[in-house]
Amino acid sequence: VVTDADRARARAHYEKALAAGARAARLGGQEARTHFIYARAAHRSGQLDTARRSLERARDLAPEDLEVLQFLFEVAFQLDDRPTARAALETIVTRDPRHLVSWVNLVHVRRLDGDLDAAEEALAKAIALDGSHPRVLDAKQKLDAARSAAGGSSSP
Repeated sequence: VVTDADRARARAHYEKALAAGARAARLGGQEARTHFIYARAAHRSGQLDTARRSLERARDLAPEDLEVLQFLFEVAFQLDDRPTARAALETIVTRDPRHLVSWVNLVHVRRLDGDLDAAEEALAKAIALDGSHPRVLDAKQKLDAARSAAGGSSSP
């Protein structure tokens, strides 16, 4: 059982990590990994805007780093910043077309944006990779429901 005292200790730990990360980012500002680690600490401390800024800096320094892009998607999505979330996912699937989870997440983001045709395209890619995966099936079900609500036909 996790107690309030456990949560307080964890929060204090991440606050220390966040302070150390801020100092490291100032001293080693050109290292993408430093910004990524700082973003992790900021995220764990509930400072999502700080995490997003640090991840954007990490992305600028290491645009090929898919781990940075995946975490940027997660933070942006939590902040309801769907343009940033969508751009991160689209970059991931362009660089790694076999990244199933990113295709599935892209289905959801495009669906939430009301871009059902683009969501359908992402779903087709996910189905081609693993049509029986539970996350793919869930994405299909949600897209079918969105299509039905919009008066369209369901996905294949």
